[in-house]
Amino acid sequence: MSPKKPSDSRPVKTLRERAKEMALAAPTEIEGMPTENVQRLVHELQIHQIELELQNEELRKSQLDLAQARDRLSDLYEYAPVGYLTLDRRGTILEANLATAEILGTHRASILGRPLASFMLTDDGDLLYLHLLRVFETGVKHVCDLQLVGRDELPRNVRLESVRWLDEQELPRTRTIMGDIT
Repeated sequence: MSPKKPSDSRPVKTLRERAKEMALAAPTEIEGMPTENVQRLVHELQIHQIELELQNEELRKSQLDLAQARDRLSDLYEYAPVGYLTLDRRGTILEANLATAEILGTHRASILGRPLASFMLTDDGDLLYLHLLRVFETGVKHVCDLQLVGRDELPRNVRLESVRWLDEQELPRTRTIMGDIT
């Protein structure tokens, strides 16, 4: 694998090459060394130490980049113009963004752990059941239109688009987009 090249077309040095250069630039004098082998080992250890310091520096930068990306993604999820929610097989709301709570006309804390069916007109409970059944059995995206009733008691037409996925414990879940189509 060839080293990556920056925009000025010079090859990027490996960490080891950079560490060797830094060690040579600031040699340490060792008095009374009995053999050249010991000096070579000390020099090799210095290179390893510098290499580890460079790797730690790169890891810290990667951690910072990862944290920034996580924060951007979290903002996209939380403030999206559509509802995002995670459901289990029974239709229990496990996760939901702010738009989901707004569509349901309540606070997010009050919807987590509740069945989505508790926000539906009675007739649409069967539609939700069939929607979830298809998603979990087929594993492909499925779309369903339902009518919900939020805290304001006004019916809202929503479209659910769900796909199956496995969570960290390998439990089947849905990732669902809820759009208000009223």
